[in-house]
Amino acid sequence: MRLMLVFLFLFAVNYVHAGTFYNDPAGREFNAAYDRFSEDSLKDLSGDDKHLRQCLLGVLYVNGDQEFNVRKDCRKAVSLLQKAWQANVVDAGFTLATMYYDGVCLDKDLDKARGLATDTAEDGYILSQRMLGRAYLGRSWKGLYPKNMEKAVFWLSKAADAGDAQSAGALSAIYRTGIGVAVDEKNLFIGLRSQHFQNTSQTR
Repeated sequence: MRLMLVFLFLFAVNYVHAGTFYNDPAGREFNAAYDRFSEDSLKDLSGDDKHLRQCLLGVLYVNGDQEFNVRKDCRKAVSLLQKAWQANVVDAGFTLATMYYDGVCLDKDLDKARGLATDTAEDGYILSQRMLGRAYLGRSWKGLYPKNMEKAVFWLSKAADAGDAQSAGALSAIYRTGIGVAVDEKNLFIGLRSQHFQNTSQTR
């Protein structure tokens, strides 16, 4: 199994947003995308889908990958991902946000992480929406945003509505406990139903 950063991803092929290639929060489709390419074809950064390959190859350079004969190279990783992001590949923007947050191949920079996370969340990227929701909830991504339950619910709802079971589960817990919000049995049921549907779909 190829090495991938735990926080990195991602996605099912989705051209609803022109700049988003994968938007599956479980990450299965992103990993499966590599099966479409040989080493030579992935490294050939020409053609109509070159920005997709820039993103995929950039991710490999973060850790290195034996299957594609890629050694860890932060300079190449950052360069490829930035080029993909400049070409409006939202997937690459999210990846760069996590890299800035954790200081991986880039100096840790919460302002840049925050900007990228917000931009990609507004573009409809599910993992960015979950990221913002959990950051505002104060459960993870510490220091990215101050705790704000209204904004946490807003972004978790966006992600849950787009099919993220984790965000649906977090919403259910929020409405069940009533911490920071009023206890809401209707929203609790909706969240639990969404989470159950997603978990069932993922096991098929």
